[in-house]
Amino acid sequence: MADIDNRYIIDYFELKAKLEDEKIEGGLLKNLVIEYSKQERKLAELVKQKNYILGMAAHDIRNPLASIKGFADLLKDNSVGELNTTQKEFISIISNAASDLLVLLNDLLDFASVSQGSIELDLKENSLSELLLERIRLIGPLAEKKDIKIVFTGIFDERTIFFDRKKIVQVIDNLLSNAVKYSFIGTKVSVEIYHKINEESVCLDIYDSGPGIPEGEEKKLFGEFKKLNVSPTGGETSTGLGLAISKKIVEAHKGKIYGKNSDKTSGAVFGFCLPYEVN
Repeated sequence: MADIDNRYIIDYFELKAKLEDEKIEGGLLKNLVIEYSKQERKLAELVKQKNYILGMAAHDIRNPLASIKGFADLLKDNSVGELNTTQKEFISIISNAASDLLVLLNDLLDFASVSQGSIELDLKENSLSELLLERIRLIGPLAEKKDIKIVFTGIFDERTIFFDRKKIVQVIDNLLSNAVKYSFIGTKVSVEIYHKINEESVCLDIYDSGPGIPEGEEKKLFGEFKKLNVSPTGGETSTGLGLAISKKIVEAHKGKIYGKNSDKTSGAVFGFCLPYEVN
């Protein structure tokens, strides 16, 4: 009988100790969750402040930089008098450097804007094919400099869908310019449009003829300020922000964006899908 009583006494103290441990652990967990929430709010506020300062600084720097480029181009074009060869070379360096910085500043402004929170969309009926052909024509001179042909190999999409034209222009321009930047001289960039009927969406794929995505670096593709261990083939510059901005825009449309090594060419394929209607 004593053994039984002792056993119950032992079980009682073990249960009591277990409950006390659980109480302590529960309290610690609760405190951790509260502290985590506080730090998360602080981080969100710091990120918001960072994006605001980033955007403000980029905006303030862009105007004087545009003036520098404008005056450099006037000098380069002999608009204010003939320059000797050395002077023209120096002015060209100034103009090109200013152009590169303007691209960076514009990307920073776009990134700061889309990172502020939800993206406001001006949704209207548009044709993705018509928009694509327009952007191909506009980016043609950039491709011609590298003797690269842009070929539209997909269907001509007659169906109109709802999207924000200005923002999808940013996405297409970014993907097209990247394809030209990373394709080898004298090659081609292939573009196609197709429907995913089962998903009620239309997709646009852009195939480059470049070195492809290095193994293990796929996760970097749409990260902020992320660059791969490959460089543009013609010495062009890249900010590492274009794909991150494009991702936010496409996802705001409830669409999907992707990039991977191509099974059709030696390079990579980047593209996105947009739903017929954005709810």
